[in-house]
Amino acid sequence: MIGSYEELAQRWGKALAPNFDPHKPYIDTYTWTCQECAGTMRRVPEVIDAWFDSGSMPTAQHHYMGQQDEPEDFPADFICEAIDQTRGWFYTLLAVNTLVFGGTPYRNVVCLGHIVDGDGQKMSKSRGNAIDPWHIFESFGA
Repeated sequence: MIGSYEELAQRWGKALAPNFDPHKPYIDTYTWTCQECAGTMRRVPEVIDAWFDSGSMPTAQHHYMGQQDEPEDFPADFICEAIDQTRGWFYTLLAVNTLVFGGTPYRNVVCLGHIVDGDGQKMSKSRGNAIDPWHIFESFGA
């Protein structure tokens, strides 16, 4: 596991490009020879877990790798999502950041409900029960 940009440059054997982009697919061009087996070292294609990635958002957006202080906007004043994110995003934000920093990455949570259809089912384009919001705006206003 590479712990910093400096370590990546050291392993790669040269300075990182001035426009270095650590995201896929650009990071995949950085490879080097393994000192133990002479194989090629590279990023593994798997992602740990999509929820782990989203839980890392507060610091990952600043490319935090543990070498500098927490970003200025950490913890966030509030986060806002619909009720279905409670078990997913809200929980992983709390779990990942409590593990890494010993505290919550947000001060307040604003949680929205869902608009439901006549049968009480969440409206969704994939379910085919969503209504055109522009029709509502034009008929009733925003």
